[in-house]
Amino acid sequence: RVPGNYHVRLASRDDESALSEYFGSADRVRRRLDRGDFCLIACCREEIGAAVWFAPGPASYVDDWSDIHGCFEVPKGAVWSYDGKGTRFGAWGSMMATLPQYLRKWEAECVFTAIDYHNGESLRGHQSLGYRRLGMLHSVGLPGISRIACKRDEDAWSRLPVVWERLQLTA
Repeated sequence: RVPGNYHVRLASRDDESALSEYFGSADRVRRRLDRGDFCLIACCREEIGAAVWFAPGPASYVDDWSDIHGCFEVPKGAVWSYDGKGTRFGAWGSMMATLPQYLRKWEAECVFTAIDYHNGESLRGHQSLGYRRLGMLHSVGLPGISRIACKRDEDAWSRLPVVWERLQLTA
């Protein structure tokens, strides 16, 4: 249920300035909008209280390249969810309450996302929405050298590429 003081909708180009302020980077917001990603926002009195980005498949997500040196390949029928942020009480829940209607619009059967292992609050919140862990990534790096180890929950650690259900992570 969406509280009456929040209006949840997809952001448009008219919101670019507010999104840039909210996420702290006009260039990043512009790149995301230019490639066709969607940003779902929850506003109270026209101020963004929560926002999350989506890339409906088929899509390639490389924004985390500097951290993981990999590319998430999102198949048709799925969406990649990323860079979610909530700053006002109740805004995130309001946004998640409307998410199913957007998933139907995008013809998405599932949502994939990456969450930092140490972010227990986010992990618990996503699990309460029906998310489940498919696997783990571990980045090991020294100056000039970086390696990613991956595993599905039931498998041993391995290097890229890896496939988790229909989501692929490639080098």
